[in-house]
Amino acid sequence: MSGISFYSHQKEVFSRRSIRKRTGMKKIYLAYLLLIILSACGSKNTNSVYLNGEIKGLGNDTLYIYGTDKFYNRMDTLLVKDDKFSATLTTDTLASTWLQFSDGTEYPLYLDKGDNIKIKGSAAELTSLEIMGNVPNEELTAFQKELKGLSTPSEKALEEKAEAFINSHPSSLVSIYLLEKYFVQKPQPDFSLIKEMTEHMTGGLKDRPYVDELLDLIQEEEKVSVGKTIPYVNLPNAKGTQISRTSFKDKYLLIHFWASWDPQSMEANAALRRIYKKEEKNKLFALWGISLDIDRKEWEEAIKRDTLKWEQSCDFSGWNTAPIKQLAIQALPANLFLSPSGKIEGKNMSEEDIKKKTGSRKEMRKQQMQQNIHGGDIYSRPVRLDFSVNGNPLGMPAKARLSLLAAIDHVGEYPDAAAGELTETVSHMLSVQSGREIPKEYLLFGNGASELFLAIVHALKPKNIVIPVPSFYGYEYAAKAADSHIKYAYLSEETAFCPGKELLQALTADTDLLFLANPNNPTGQLLGREYLLELLEHCRQQGIIVVLDECFIEFCETDTEQPRSLLGKIDQYENLLLVRAFTKSFAMPGVRLGYLVCSNEGLREIIRRQLPEWNLSVFAQRAGIVCAEQAEQYLQDTVEYVKTKRAYLREGLEALGIRVVSGEADFLLLYTTQPIYDRLLAKGILIRNCENFRGLGEGYYRIAVKKQEENGMLLDELEQCLS
Repeated sequence: MSGISFYSHQKEVFSRRSIRKRTGMKKIYLAYLLLIILSACGSKNTNSVYLNGEIKGLGNDTLYIYGTDKFYNRMDTLLVKDDKFSATLTTDTLASTWLQFSDGTEYPLYLDKGDNIKIKGSAAELTSLEIMGNVPNEELTAFQKELKGLSTPSEKALEEKAEAFINSHPSSLVSIYLLEKYFVQKPQPDFSLIKEMTEHMTGGLKDRPYVDELLDLIQEEEKVSVGKTIPYVNLPNAKGTQISRTSFKDKYLLIHFWASWDPQSMEANAALRRIYKKEEKNKLFALWGISLDIDRKEWEEAIKRDTLKWEQSCDFSGWNTAPIKQLAIQALPANLFLSPSGKIEGKNMSEEDIKKKTGSRKEMRKQQMQQNIHGGDIYSRPVRLDFSVNGNPLGMPAKARLSLLAAIDHVGEYPDAAAGELTETVSHMLSVQSGREIPKEYLLFGNGASELFLAIVHALKPKNIVIPVPSFYGYEYAAKAADSHIKYAYLSEETAFCPGKELLQALTADTDLLFLANPNNPTGQLLGREYLLELLEHCRQQGIIVVLDECFIEFCETDTEQPRSLLGKIDQYENLLLVRAFTKSFAMPGVRLGYLVCSNEGLREIIRRQLPEWNLSVFAQRAGIVCAEQAEQYLQDTVEYVKTKRAYLREGLEALGIRVVSGEADFLLLYTTQPIYDRLLAKGILIRNCENFRGLGEGYYRIAVKKQEENGMLLDELEQCLS
């Protein structure tokens, strides 16, 4: 089956779905058929339809006419003798029905009271009959003759003909048939096109039950189309354990819908067995089967018979199982291919397409890492210890926590758009830190440093931006948001990723802006003051704006003779935009509070215009005020604590044979050839996998400095992982 979709019988959809779902339920169907035949016998009605037909080569047979909605909600029989048949039927309005032959072939037939319907054709060509007697039958006959004149038309040519008919016949029932046949029944329907075509239909057609169902279905499908994130679904496995997407952690996931009573599902299972055999050891990929069985014994026997070794779930509700509606599943078998974040990357994929997706493990890993551009993803996986986020291990100051509770009383009021009290307090805090006055006018506040990075690039619209790498992804994100060209200055592993002449050489005259972190993230390297000033002077002479990220500077030891921060030089460099955040220093990432310091009034003003009027909540302002008021002692305690715990962690890591990059922040960059990320995650410990940092690669990880007990637990678990 390689290269052939095992989801090709997608005609089991939409208007006939209640009939199509009879697969595997033949006994129920035959009982229903018998009742219909018996109830139809002897029926009399003045709303008669006269039907006569001759289909050469049919011989003696039995045909059925059935409807699918309230306009013809019954089944009638036609007895064929020597190729001919006739009947008198009843209907009180124009109805869409299906003429069904004994081999399963079906052909649309339109009936209305008073009609005298004539049917001609050949048993060798049951999909193209000549039916006369009313407008829709004659329209379809003319359309079929037009297709015959095309010889062997392509799929695209057929669709173009069908679309042209639908657009030119907005009130014809044939338009509904062609819409279903050529567009709705496709394995990957274009729902936007389908929706557009239905909008051209007249009110009479739109009132038909089929169109109502179709539009409802399109609405459901749009929620789970390719590119969307699937809703939360869960079902029990054979042991009763609830299984959901998050049960598969950071893996690409193929969800396969099947049933033991569906023959095509058995074919799909055979294809998936081949895929599973090849990908069983692929740690980036998983399979999850969801069955529509209603009998536990039959389900379990099918799993055993088909050797389905991957995770299987079923709640024995058949088509009523919750994920069917949630994920708009209309036919069996079906599948969804999900990224690790739950985004739908494919639907009803063929065996060959699935193999292409899973075949390139390197590419899968790359895409997986691109979706995890930051730490702190504790929502899509079970995590008991998070070492991926670099927050203050002392935690948020107690008084700041209380201020958040007190701020609840002010949620009915707009926050201070000027952030007056916060500005005064932070100005004082920075003046104490730098040993010189930092005027409050120099400050701009943002919903975290990330909002300020975006505001800067949108305000300045730099054509060319230089970013030394590895570094924080937020700079690249902001640059791309402004459609800027990025020049990456790659830092050398031999110099422990400390920038030198290579960065100065990258800052050419056509550079508009430089993003630089001190200390850098993820390396933790602190730049020397002389080098920083040389860099800043070089940029001033070249007309380059420097965005200096000092979000981790408050974790570093102070040096009165050679201050680590350039805060004290803010007046001397009008091209300097210094950015910090309360997020890291005061352990409040969920509150979101960052600030920018700049002496250039013109720069500040155009950046300010890119910020929302009320970008700081009452919670952020109150917490920021309290943190700034007690910053001096709190940050002194932080520096001492981080220094000792960082040394403890480094010593423990090196004792385990792990290489550690010397850093001075509240985190450590390390390297090992062992796959510690997956092993630790399996134990509920999340660290930052740094292979998606530009300039790094596989084997690099970053861990935060945390409380002593937590640091010890990490080292113990690492020792087990490496042993």
